[in-house]
Amino acid sequence: MKRVCVQWRDSISMNRWQSKELLQEFAAEDNLLHESVGYLYSLEDDAITIVQSTALYENGNLSEALKVPREAVVSIRYLSLGKAIS
Repeated sequence: MKRVCVQWRDSISMNRWQSKELLQEFAAEDNLLHESVGYLYSLEDDAITIVQSTALYENGNLSEALKVPREAVVSIRYLSLGKAIS
């Protein structure tokens, strides 16, 4: 599987009563951009799915899947392997 870096926008909510001033501050926040790195599992028209780990033995189980709707994806970059650290 290819390694990728995915930048994506999330959504957040406030689940309590708040003043208009607090809501204005909340609406102005710009902390919705995230970056996730992993193995590309699937790239579909509606979503991208990456996994964090793959087992190197016979059944090749996968771990820590993240599925992001394509509408939320800002960018996808393929990552190359560098030199081994040792």
